[in-house]
Amino acid sequence: MTTYKNIDHVSNILWHFIGPKNNESIKRSLQRLETFFEGTVDRSVLVLKPHTDEPHRRQFSLPCGDSLSASEMGEPNANFPLVDIVEPRALCFCDIPFNQLGGHMNRYGSIGIGLRKNEVINRFVEFGIRPVLYYPVNDPHEFLTTQQALWTRRDDATELGNYVKVPTLFPKTKENRNTESFDQIYEEREWRGFKEIRLNFWDIAFLLLPNRDIPIESENLNNLMQSHVGLIVASDIFGQEGQQ
Repeated sequence: MTTYKNIDHVSNILWHFIGPKNNESIKRSLQRLETFFEGTVDRSVLVLKPHTDEPHRRQFSLPCGDSLSASEMGEPNANFPLVDIVEPRALCFCDIPFNQLGGHMNRYGSIGIGLRKNEVINRFVEFGIRPVLYYPVNDPHEFLTTQQALWTRRDDATELGNYVKVPTLFPKTKENRNTESFDQIYEEREWRGFKEIRLNFWDIAFLLLPNRDIPIESENLNNLMQSHVGLIVASDIFGQEGQQ
């Protein structure tokens, strides 16, 4: 039997990226990180909650001249057929190795935490946190014509299952500018949950920060930086400081 000893596409750390993104300030991201802790940091319970925002929505344009009727597409004008994809928001973690961390910090924010996988994995299962299933689609018609256990077709949209990501393999166009390619999202190796999860302070292995000069006003975060956790500073390692 072949034994694979070197696995460089996953990590023993599960990463949770907090921000900043969508023009959010570093200060605001640090404030959100502070809300994770209940009590003083050395005796704290780490409480992570799923997003309560509206679901992600992506919209794709189907080729004109399609044989589907307007009613099948949920679109009143069959000359400009569109398909809406709805994906639930969740509490997300990435199972990625260190050599891919820089790209993810650049994309999702350089403030975050890294959790010890071997310490949290059983509680992840208990709280319903699961690896995501990636199901690539190379034709937007499949969202309308294929019945899948992975998604549900509604009158106005196709709703993806809770643990499903659908990277699209069709080309980006002006109409399909929000498509996500397979390479773009498969490398996340995402774990996803939809309930509040309570962890121990000692489950934290790393703290991610954009640079060493940002003011840390929170006593808990200052104590965290002086504790057992490793500090990963984006500007030191990856040459990027994140958004100011």
